[in-house]
Amino acid sequence: MASVFFAFALCVFITTTLGNEQNNVINLREIAEKVNSDPDSTWKASAYGQEFIDTNEFVKNRLGLQLPIDLKNIDPNSNANQFFTGPKKSKITKVGAMQYLPLEYDARKYYSKCRSIGLIRDQSNCGSCWAVSAASVFSDRICIHSEGRYNFSLSGHYTMSCDKRNYGCNGGYLDKVWKFYYETGCITGGEFQSDEGCQDYGLKHCGRFPKKYPCSMPLAYTPRCLKTRCTNEWYKYTKEKDIFTVDDYYQVGDTYITLFNEFLIKDEILTNGPVQAGFLVYKDFVTYKSGIYNHKPYFWEDFDDILGGHAVKIIGWGEEKGVKYWIVANSWTEEWGEKGTFRIARGKNNCFIESMVYAGIPDI
Repeated sequence: MASVFFAFALCVFITTTLGNEQNNVINLREIAEKVNSDPDSTWKASAYGQEFIDTNEFVKNRLGLQLPIDLKNIDPNSNANQFFTGPKKSKITKVGAMQYLPLEYDARKYYSKCRSIGLIRDQSNCGSCWAVSAASVFSDRICIHSEGRYNFSLSGHYTMSCDKRNYGCNGGYLDKVWKFYYETGCITGGEFQSDEGCQDYGLKHCGRFPKKYPCSMPLAYTPRCLKTRCTNEWYKYTKEKDIFTVDDYYQVGDTYITLFNEFLIKDEILTNGPVQAGFLVYKDFVTYKSGIYNHKPYFWEDFDDILGGHAVKIIGWGEEKGVKYWIVANSWTEEWGEKGTFRIARGKNNCFIESMVYAGIPDI
């Protein structure tokens, strides 16, 4: 039944967001000027040298989270979550009993030897954020839970191409990818041409400025699943030694009642490591450059303001001038935002980022 709701939500998204051809272009410069001229804004925007982008291409190439939500019912001025059709109750396991939570925390600093935590991945021109962010979180947690014995990246490529419950470059669901890790597992692998682990990410880099691989390329085809055959010929580990699974996976917090989600997410990160989160992407987010992103309905006219859903990794939190925020690693290269990361308002469920949080416990 849940799959039926998800499919319906996706159809709503496609028809409302992509169906209106006259609203397919975003004026980046206009949005950036409005954000930067707002005296109450907590973040800075940039057109990144472009004046317009085509929303169809941006959504296809960047926003691969398929949303368990009915977009018809979203009120931009409401934090209510009664519109979500995902699980009504969370499965919270192996989380501390609301331990002391520091005012600020950054997993990159606390686990400085775990290389994957600070790695900014590049999903390229593919809606694989659901797979790339999940592989990144799983990598971090293997390093943390093994106390540094396993210090490598798991393959976003393998996740994207072999998880057949999801749709590769055409998107996926967070709960399904963690179920894939529970039932099948994931092998090692780094970024494009990194020669790290078994299977490198097979799609070329897609930064905003590189001359060779512009992000305006058409949506990539999902590479075929190679199972556990290694693309790095030098990698000699056997399948039994290379594949990793989770022995538990769960949603952190509650989809509907979000009052305590901020504390549960912080507790989970502090106890077990970074988490995967989904959120709604509005037009103004495309122009994010620095600061604490806090979406306000500057440009609310209709559903065309919502571009779609995106999956990322929350690695910590903090506070600046009285404004609380999450520290989030994106997968749009280090050229975007604050060296590949962004901060977003915390405790307000901004863009529903505190309603779609998932994680798992490595079986090591």
